[in-house]
Amino acid sequence: MVYNIGSKKLLNQRIIPNPKYRHVRSVIDTGSSITKYMQHIENITSDFKYRRNELFKRMKIVQFVELITQFYNVNSALNRIDQNEITETSQKSSPLNTAVMDLDESVIFKNLNKEEIQNTSSSNFVKFSRGLGEMDEYSPDEDQLKNLQNEPYLLLDVRNKNEFDAIHIRTAQNFPLSLLSRANHFETNEMRNYKNKENAVIIICDYDESLAPKVAETLYQRGYDNIVMLSGGLKVTRKLFRDIMLEGALLNKETIPKFEMTEIEILTKELENIHTQTEKNSMYTTRSRISKFTNYRKKIDTNSMLSRKTIDSKPPFKV
Repeated sequence: MVYNIGSKKLLNQRIIPNPKYRHVRSVIDTGSSITKYMQHIENITSDFKYRRNELFKRMKIVQFVELITQFYNVNSALNRIDQNEITETSQKSSPLNTAVMDLDESVIFKNLNKEEIQNTSSSNFVKFSRGLGEMDEYSPDEDQLKNLQNEPYLLLDVRNKNEFDAIHIRTAQNFPLSLLSRANHFETNEMRNYKNKENAVIIICDYDESLAPKVAETLYQRGYDNIVMLSGGLKVTRKLFRDIMLEGALLNKETIPKFEMTEIEILTKELENIHTQTEKNSMYTTRSRISKFTNYRKKIDTNSMLSRKTIDSKPPFKV
């Protein structure tokens, strides 16, 4: 249907979209709009499946990656401190220390040491026969170091083995949903070690939150208080961090149990980019809210000024 230049229906003409430029989006961000809001809601409903009265807690993929980077940065710092201490002790070795070592290795000191060992062994045997023994010295620093060396999370992928071998998140272990049908011996050794452990989390994940909520809920009902579900699963992980966080047969990547520091640096850069993008979006939304509020205040001020003028123009009341 052809419209004339001066016709009123020209603005109502439908523009036929070109399939070539269908995926092209505007570069200029004009702030919050209804289309962006609807698109945001559509992304949430497609990627995340929130349910009412969820017993377990949720963890975002960004929080999970932050946990990984912090853990590896702390471990690298501890390793550097240990290496510095070793180098300092090796540099402090003087001729006097070497002389003492030579004295200890001499024949006289060897015989003395043997006599001391025999005396201590006999005293230990007497103590053992009387029911007395030496108490192990407890050092909380060693326990803290052991806890720091172990990973603070256990990531369980609840899909079947074929899907897990095809593609999965790094450092994940396979725990199929079918194991929950067992009444006994359904849990692995790693799950027992991480169960209700202080400063440790068991994270349940799948591809698109189709299986993970059920597994997290049943494990919570069976006494796991530190159960957390990874929101979005592998689908959102691939969207945000591409193939850095993934491995498997589809990607032609071998299963590596730990991250390297170069990979941790890449992940920290990706996290910075995500945080800057979210800050920009929040700034645009706050600006739009402030502009709306200022416009509303201007309207109120103008209305109040008009009302004052009308009141002043009226004649005073007669007494």
